[in-house]
Amino acid sequence: LPQNEMGRACMMELRKYGVDTSQIIYGGERLGIYFLETGAVARASKVVYDRAHSSFSSIQKGMINWEEVLKDASFFHWTGITPAVSQGAADACLEAIQVANRMGVTVSCDLNYRKNLWKYGKKASEVMPELVAGCDI
Repeated sequence: LPQNEMGRACMMELRKYGVDTSQIIYGGERLGIYFLETGAVARASKVVYDRAHSSFSSIQKGMINWEEVLKDASFFHWTGITPAVSQGAADACLEAIQVANRMGVTVSCDLNYRKNLWKYGKKASEVMPELVAGCDI
């Protein structure tokens, strides 16, 4: 989460539902958001992604202790949106998958392709095969 008012508000909302927030990592300038413009009649709906400089897009390999995160896990699930937002997110996702594989944690994936998110110079076809190779489901 970003270390600002929006990040603190998000953390307080999570706490309200009993979510443990003690392991939150702070970074990035803002929360990523998206806007949905609902279509009408012959006009299709439109989604605008605003994820640049977000905490999630600024994640890097090595920032998360995956062994600790996955120590009591039986499943690790990732979505295709994760490696789409930045090279760092793709690298962190691969790192998590590799650790989960070593630990015997079942890895599942929802490819969830969003063409508009792949803006950092790589195509999904260059990144996804290595990630999917580590998946069980």
